[in-house]
Amino acid sequence: MRTIRCRTCGCVTHWEPIDAAPGARHGVHLGNFDPELIAAVKVRRFDGANSWKFFDELPE
Repeated sequence: MRTIRCRTCGCVTHWEPIDAAPGARHGVHLGNFDPELIAAVKVRRFDGANSWKFFDELPE
């Protein structure tokens, strides 16, 4: 995984896979956006530590 940072302030803006393949996942740091702008965006939480699945796909 490669993290990309803002050239001005240094905060992480997004991440991408080092070897991007078709269907590869990317991530955007939504903390950089105005909360009102992203209020209607559906955010799916991803388990990148264990299962490599979205939490809404995990068995209960």
